Amino acid sequence: MKKSIMILSASVALLGIGLTACGKSDIVTDKDGKTHVIVTQKGGEVAQDPWGNLYEKVTDRNGKTVTQVYDFPAIKTNRFKTKVENGVLTVKIPDGWEISDANVMRLRHKNGKCAKADEPPCQIELTYRSDRTRDEVYEIYMNYISKLRSVSENISAEKSFDVKLCGIDAKAFSYHMDDADSTVYYFCVAKGETVVEITADIYDECYDEKSITELINSCVTLKELPSLTTLPAETTAEATNKQ
Repeated sequence: MKKSIMILSASVALLGIGLTACGKSDIVTDKDGKTHVIVTQKGGEVAQDPWGNLYEKVTDRNGKTVTQVYDFPAIKTNRFKTKVENGVLTVKIPDGWEISDANVMRLRHKNGKCAKADEPPCQIELTYRSDRTRDEVYEIYMNYISKLRSVSENISAEKSFDVKLCGIDAKAFSYHMDDADSTVYYFCVAKGETVVEITADIYDECYDEKSITELINSCVTLKELPSLTTLPAETTAEATNKQ
């Protein structure tokens, strides 16, 4: 859980955003079959903290209903598989692309020029973290590139550049894989308390730097999460999920 050391017990009055927890749409069943009553805002949207976590209603050992944080699912897809989201971003699946993994936000180019039987197609993977700043996360990636460079002779055309993603200044890096006729594009953008990383492994015949950036900007939305200043005072909640 992002920022799992912070266990929040929040009331409607403290949060000041009109939270409720009723109705079937607010019930989530996890992989172990346990149900969670998810808190929503007025209007039906789920309430989230600055790190993308949800809030759930639980009963403490004294029988009192309290609110605590609950991990947002690693990936959540709508019934038509046209939109996918995680704790901090939403992706509208572009035409010609599909979700390729049930546990990771990864898109696969299903009918592009790259869709060859003996080759993996273009892919875009989206992740996020909240334990580092944008520049620190980018530096970690550059260290990875340094190690990759030392073991591969097929990397060329390395390029660092700045770009706008979702209207926000982002750091970016690309390199060409000569043995695969493909280019890897890496984007790193920060919003609020989280840093989003987007890695696109793209065949040259499908997209270039401009077109892959435009594709990402056309389908990715960073969520408007609350800031730290809107959070309630921290309290410790010893609670047990309702069965």
